[in-house]
Amino acid sequence: MSEVVDVRAGEERPASSPEAHAEQLRGAQALARAVRVLSDDVIRMPAGTYSEEFARRVQEISLEMQEHLRPSIIPWFYDDPRTARGRGESLRNKDELSDFNPVVPPIRLTLEDGEAHGTVVVGPAFTGPPGRVHGGTVATILDHAMGLLVSATARPSVTARLEIDYRGGAPIGQELQISARIKSADGRKTWVEAEIRVGDILCSRGLGLFIVPAVAPAS
Repeated sequence: MSEVVDVRAGEERPASSPEAHAEQLRGAQALARAVRVLSDDVIRMPAGTYSEEFARRVQEISLEMQEHLRPSIIPWFYDDPRTARGRGESLRNKDELSDFNPVVPPIRLTLEDGEAHGTVVVGPAFTGPPGRVHGGTVATILDHAMGLLVSATARPSVTARLEIDYRGGAPIGQELQISARIKSADGRKTWVEAEIRVGDILCSRGLGLFIVPAVAPAS
């Protein structure tokens, strides 16, 4: 059987080569970004005579994509060996969730000295009150930062409790600073604190309880 090749700029390389894999992952990231931008645009586009035509064109693309879907409803990058998570190395690429999932804000986090720090710019698709990030999205961002920090301790845990103190609205379209730190750990339980700020202004603070399950969840 002949080997499948990718052809770019006159160059052939095996579809299973590291270069081809990297290119495929970049394509998946670009697709997620495009869908995220599309969602932001839909939020900003008033209803009009053009709405039905745009809907038809988007549906056509959706139908084309269905030909390439896999049967499982589990996100493809959870177990694809081309991704860090699929290889069991999720902490080496902490941004894969937002890289490949268009319904998650583009969160960027780093781990250093036992803390997590990062930034995110949340688009209009995640609006709650006018000009402000939806409270559920705020909770998602805080939970993601806290969960990442706990997972860095090599203790596979799940969120058992999440408390959010909404101090003020987080603005849409501005860079938000995220931080998380472990407050305490006792047996299977880990308590984590996290914050979202804009400059010196505290937007929200979270406290999460993470528990190592009796049977560790599949990665």
